[in-house]
Amino acid sequence: MPEYVKFGGKTYDFSQLSAEGRRTFDMLKYTIDRLQEAQKKEEALKRAKNAYVSDLRNEIVKGTSGIDLDALLGD
Repeated sequence: MPEYVKFGGKTYDFSQLSAEGRRTFDMLKYTIDRLQEAQKKEEALKRAKNAYVSDLRNEIVKGTSGIDLDALLGD
């Protein structure tokens, strides 16, 4: 059963690619997969950064006003 790949909006028979074409396709797929992993890590790091910024803001407000926002607004 032939395998097909979509590239540039067209479908191609993977078995028709040369050995060099298959290697290049594999490297492209590997690169795309690594980029997706990096994007997921970036999203997690951004969430962590935002949480740290929020905690720091709360700490600054508590230090300057004496109001503990976590105790006031927390669960």
